[in-house]
Amino acid sequence: MALDEFLFGKIANYFKNRNQVEDEVYNRTIRLDDIKAKLTILSRAFTAKPIEIYPAEKEGGYKNNSFFLPASFGIFATRELNLSYYYFRILYLSEQSEQQLNWNTNSKKNQLETDQQKAVETSELVLAELYKKYPVTVSLFDELKKGIIAQTPKKQAPDFSWLFGKWMTNDPEVLENNKRKNIGEKIKKSLQTIPTTTLKAKPVEEVISIEIDKKQQEDYVMTHNFEKVETADEFSGNWRDFDGADDLEQHQEAL
Repeated sequence: MALDEFLFGKIANYFKNRNQVEDEVYNRTIRLDDIKAKLTILSRAFTAKPIEIYPAEKEGGYKNNSFFLPASFGIFATRELNLSYYYFRILYLSEQSEQQLNWNTNSKKNQLETDQQKAVETSELVLAELYKKYPVTVSLFDELKKGIIAQTPKKQAPDFSWLFGKWMTNDPEVLENNKRKNIGEKIKKSLQTIPTTTLKAKPVEEVISIEIDKKQQEDYVMTHNFEKVETADEFSGNWRDFDGADDLEQHQEAL
């Protein structure tokens, strides 16, 4: 056999084996987007809270009414076990949230190692209650734990943060009856709900909620319009956004 034929055969076999491994990993990997709706329903049923699920950078955790889970997961050998991992995590986070095992704004930590270690230290408290409520999690946790150990290279410690996550920081929840400045009492009484807007970013395990007083926004438009002066009778009915984005097209045409 010629040298070039030998080398070509080696290279061809390498890429063939590599493609087979990649296909196997792809087929057994679970993607959060594909099961997010189901996990959201289950999480809300377990907690009786309006849980929202977001992708995490890695192991994830919980923050107020938000659960952070890996964007994809395929560590274990079978697709079924990787799917079971997500079910275990929402059960675990539900119980962790129930026990309020998390940082608060006064005890916030910024070191990943500390956050992960705190999750490990409190894992026994979570698991004890989890086993009582859902006995099936006993065998499931053992199977997941063995799977992580089996995937760990020799001379390395198993990364159990996949199972326990990390402690995150709970933000003080905004109460609906909070007093607002510059709003009359009649307007306060007319507000049945306080609308909120949630800003989503890349998987950085952070969600920021802001509140917008729609009535105050409307009053602002009726009394102030920097582009031109309008009376209440002349107002066309288009509310002005606080960021001025509603005038972008007009400015573009003017330029």
